[in-house]
Amino acid sequence: MINSKFYDDYEGEGQIIFNDEANNKLIVWEGYIYVLMEQMFEQGSNILSDFYSREDDDNPWEIININNAINQFKSFNLSKIKQDGFSEYIPGLIREITLFLTNALQSNKKVYIITD
Repeated sequence: MINSKFYDDYEGEGQIIFNDEANNKLIVWEGYIYVLMEQMFEQGSNILSDFYSREDDDNPWEIININNAINQFKSFNLSKIKQDGFSEYIPGLIREITLFLTNALQSNKKVYIITD
């Protein structure tokens, strides 16, 4: 299954791909990811700090602790979202990422993040 709901209007621009071992994919415009990660960081989450500090050639990057990632996304306080042009997409994006990670965890599949 390929879910590109959060990339469809941005074809040709940078994308972040969540990919599991069964080749299921969640494709997200990188702008949404950067806004989400910034707001999560401001709430004390370091969910993808390793991802952003990695070398560019470390692609794909494995999410080692999927359960921890799920918990951090679920604990994000939606009422504290800074309002900007992309904030309306954050709740749906968090739901999609959490669902993708939960399905992979339940299927005992590794998840990788790929930048493209």
